[in-house]
Amino acid sequence: MKTYVEKPSSIILAISAANVDLATSDALALAREVDPQGLRTETWRKRCKQRDLKRCFREKCAVKRL
Repeated sequence: MKTYVEKPSSIILAISAANVDLATSDALALAREVDPQGLRTETWRKRCKQRDLKRCFREKCAVKRL
């Protein structure tokens, strides 16, 4: 994972569950490590039930092709 986010051309999408403390979020810790100014980082907090995380992620990140 780190090899992908280290690239200057990568955009970092840090998704955390709404019930997780952002100070202890692994996704944000990695993003801060490779992008300390936050110029390439987008942070989303999502309220989902644990069993529905994959579905919520797919819905939130659905990309429409042109």
